Amino acid sequence: MRITFVWFLSLLFCLPVCAQRTAVKVNDAWLFRKGDTLNKQVPMGQEEGWEKVTLPHTWNQTDAFVPTGAPYKGIGWYQKRLLDTFTPSDKVFLFLEGALLSAEVYVNGKLAGTHEGGYTGFAVPLTSFLRKDGPNVISVKVDNSAKAHIAPISGDFTLYGGLYRDVWLIKTSDIHFAFTSYGANGVFVQTPQVSAQRATVQVKGTLTNESAKDRKLEIAHSVKDAQGKEVAAFTSKVPSKAGQNHSFSAVSKAIPTPHLWSPDSPYLYRVTTSIKDARTKEVLDEITHPVGFRWFSVSPDSGFFLNGQHLKLTGASRHQDWEGLASALPDELHAHDARLLKELGANFVRLAHYPQDPALLEACDRLGLLVWMEVPTVNEINPSQAFAENTSTQLREMIQQHYNHPSIVMWGYMNEVLLRLGSLKVSDAEKEQIIQKTMQLARQLEKVARAEDPTRLTTVAFHGSDLYTKHGLQHISQLVGWNLYQGWYGGKFSEVGTFLDKQHQAYPKIPLLVSEYGAGSDLRLNTLQPEQFDFSPQWQFLYAQSYLRTIQTRPFVAGSLAWILADFGSEGRQETMPRLNNKGLVTFNRTKKDIFYFYKATLRTDSAVVHVATQDWPLRRMAPQKAGDSFVINPVNVYSNCAEVELFLNGKSLGRKQVQEAVATFDVPLVPGKNNLRAVGERQGMPAEDFKTVEMQLQPFQLNQDAAAFVEIGVNCGSNAWYFHPEKQFIYEPDQPYRSGSWGYVGGEPYRPNKSRPGIQSNIAGTTQNPLYQTLRQNLEGYRFDVVDGLYEVELSFAEPEGSHSSLVYDLGSAAAAASGKRVFQVLLNQKKIINELDLARQAGPKTLLQRTFQVKAQKDQGLHLQFEKISGQPILNAIKVKRVQ
Repeated sequence: MRITFVWFLSLLFCLPVCAQRTAVKVNDAWLFRKGDTLNKQVPMGQEEGWEKVTLPHTWNQTDAFVPTGAPYKGIGWYQKRLLDTFTPSDKVFLFLEGALLSAEVYVNGKLAGTHEGGYTGFAVPLTSFLRKDGPNVISVKVDNSAKAHIAPISGDFTLYGGLYRDVWLIKTSDIHFAFTSYGANGVFVQTPQVSAQRATVQVKGTLTNESAKDRKLEIAHSVKDAQGKEVAAFTSKVPSKAGQNHSFSAVSKAIPTPHLWSPDSPYLYRVTTSIKDARTKEVLDEITHPVGFRWFSVSPDSGFFLNGQHLKLTGASRHQDWEGLASALPDELHAHDARLLKELGANFVRLAHYPQDPALLEACDRLGLLVWMEVPTVNEINPSQAFAENTSTQLREMIQQHYNHPSIVMWGYMNEVLLRLGSLKVSDAEKEQIIQKTMQLARQLEKVARAEDPTRLTTVAFHGSDLYTKHGLQHISQLVGWNLYQGWYGGKFSEVGTFLDKQHQAYPKIPLLVSEYGAGSDLRLNTLQPEQFDFSPQWQFLYAQSYLRTIQTRPFVAGSLAWILADFGSEGRQETMPRLNNKGLVTFNRTKKDIFYFYKATLRTDSAVVHVATQDWPLRRMAPQKAGDSFVINPVNVYSNCAEVELFLNGKSLGRKQVQEAVATFDVPLVPGKNNLRAVGERQGMPAEDFKTVEMQLQPFQLNQDAAAFVEIGVNCGSNAWYFHPEKQFIYEPDQPYRSGSWGYVGGEPYRPNKSRPGIQSNIAGTTQNPLYQTLRQNLEGYRFDVVDGLYEVELSFAEPEGSHSSLVYDLGSAAAAASGKRVFQVLLNQKKIINELDLARQAGPKTLLQRTFQVKAQKDQGLHLQFEKISGQPILNAIKVKRVQ
């Protein structure tokens, strides 16, 4: 059980002594051991081989991010000794907020409870297993191996095993609110009537009498405003027979002119529900929950309405993991993400793709974030009855446990469930059976959600396939979300609006929103020529700008959710950052990317926003655009919600520009060394400014005319992007054709097995610098560097792009490149053969880095000339580095 607000927990310890409920976190002093090594508690003094841990804890904190191998999927054991003593009348429960994926709880060696599902909490009654005088040993067996009947059975996110959320020890009297069979605390708060003029509160629930006597009880409810003033009080009498559960329900009188809850004004009341002895008024149990007075609706033509006012739902989805912690976050970091969303200007968050920590929901209530929460029925279903039953149970658990959060407006139960259908090696008839089972499950889950909570909307999310509409899945839930990635995995930006318009025209009575859209960004890559799927921050900006324009101009689109707030772990991905999905507006450790400020400038209206968008690219290495220049002109974006902004370079104004679609672009002449940029603007009398520094390392325009200026150069072959190597603090420049007096390639073309994408999307073994070696130039004749005479070091980097590898499982557009035949070639440097019959597949293996370094003299003003001679297949080169030695 989790009391709805962390600050409410403090109230528990301030209540009169007669209030019997206590709830205490028991996160410290646990023992952990990986493997199925135990069926009972660890004997005292025999704890060798066990690790002392503090919860939250996951055993995949490190191995989930190793590029090779697989994170541990299996069993882990946790143990804790309870030194508490208990009275005969104490009723004791253990509440575990999350144990992934399934769990068994033992008390003093005896099985006390089980749970299947990694993202919802569960309560385990301990009373009958406890020694009253202690000590007592709690043992928890957790298993994160995939199980065919437990959702998710697949997904684009890592399943981190462990007790990764808080664990609570709860003590009550023998008369108390009853934990439901779905882990809720037994009290449910509704607001059956809400308007600007009046509102009522209804409290339903169940209590249990575990004493040996019948009792006459009173259920008392007190509603208080944010200042602690009581605005309503109501009671009901409940005769309670010994050993039985009893339901109760009561409605308050109308509360006049309630302060309504909204993202702009997240005003919270609270209702305290008490079980009292009807004669003595002794408080036997007591629980407090938040109340937010709001009402909402959705129209297929006009979108979402809150408290009678139109509200365009805009925000981001959120996964729960964090760099260095995986899924084992303290409450404060969950709340931190909610604050990030509010800073962004979001009013909406999708908790993808599973119920998330209660601390996050508490923060959404307090801060004013509307929530879409869903169960992890992701990518595919298992057509078995066991899967349907477990998914229904998870849905009931999610709704009952989080029912009392006013921030929640949508319950979701499916995401892209037909995504893997095309890759299944089954007959068309079998695929049709799977689709029919999916339809059947969707109807079942819709029925469960409506029965558990008819006051909120139900929703699903589909990827951009006509399979869903062809079979009628869009007609089941109350709201349909579309996950759209045109302009990233494939297609063009313009196709997004066309798709949405066609959906609305074909199904005019179905409300819809864009439930996902996003592009990856790796901050080591930057470019002045962004292109689809290049993982540059510059393309991520163009992508977001286009989607927001498309969505905001269509009133029938109820809202949109950027994918995703923060980069997150995904063990199936092999892109520029293996095992990480990097579409975040902030990085895995919550460093804000420039794109974060673009959204902030777009969404915030309550304050002035000015941001110089060079944060992702603070260090640059370039040559001037023409001979004689001592500067390089770069376009610099300023993100702002002001009407116009002024930009200063090293104290000198570069002029003022109008802001359009939250951006103004300046051509900035960056000089060698530090370039101090200052942007200023004003919005409705509110001034704002931002400072950034860009360091420019100026390369000579002509290598053969300025010997002192040239030290070294790196080339990111086959790419338009600069690549920053963080370990070497070195910048590789984008490829360019040879220019006399300078450098560049001769012949060949960028390697593009998929014509709309640069390079490959597979992990490169032997390096942590994937982006540098995933792009390459093929079929090249050579490279020339017109350096002055001297001794040079030349480093050549190769990685065979073809061969056996797994495709991108979560690529919503194209399959991975197919392997081709043998590739053998040789390399000459200044007419001397330096590599003979290089067969990368044989000598290094597919997608494995091979580097060769040579020293050579440039003589007689001939510079350095690399030549590639084909024996079979096409020669390739991934990167070059040339360094002057003397």
